[in-house]
Order: sequence, then structure tokens, then C-alpha cells
Amino acid sequence: MKSIFNKYTLVFVAAILISFLTANATNNDCLSTNCATLKYNNAIAVNYTFEDEGYINDIPFNTDKISMEHNYNNAISTEFSMEDESFVDDIPFNTRKVVRKHNLK
Repeated sequence: MKSIFNKYTLVFVAAILISFLTANATNNDCLSTNCATLKYNNAIAVNYTFEDEGYINDIPFNTDKISMEHNYNNAISTEFSMEDESFVDDIPFNTRKVVRKHNLK
């Protein structure tokens, strides 16, 4: 599953939070809309440019295969306890008669 957050998004959000906390407002403890607007404007005024990643396929193994193996091992290690059937003849009709009637083979 691909995450909506990558390193660029996280760095951007962190920069906005830091800008909110350190903006030069007239009142450092202000809670007014004007103060919040000033801090927001200071945060988005910064030009955030990020270096491209060197390569995308940087995981040297098959993550799908590892995930499937992990899920398989979890599934087979689970002990399922099922009750024995209380009686064998639990079908309320004669199956042979139904097969003959409908010519099922």
C-alpha cells in the first residue's frame, strides 16, 4: 500500500509547523485570526525545493514476495479448532433422488 506521505510532504508539513511556532508576530502568544494568518503566510512564503531521489527502485528485494510469505506463514501457523458435526445426515432431502430427477452427473 502506497502511503500518501513521502519525505517531501513530511518535510513541508514540518516546515509549516516550525514557521507557525517561530513567526515574527507582534504577540508571540496570540490566538487571533490575524496572528494565525500572519504565521501561515510566513510559512508558505518560503520556497521549498527538494532534490530528486537518485533512483526509485531502491529496495533491493521483492516486497510483494516477502509480504505474501509473511501472510502465508501467519495463516498456516494458526490453529483452527472446529467442532465435529453433531450428525452426518444433516441434508434434509435425498440427494440421490434430486440428482436422478435433474439428470445431474
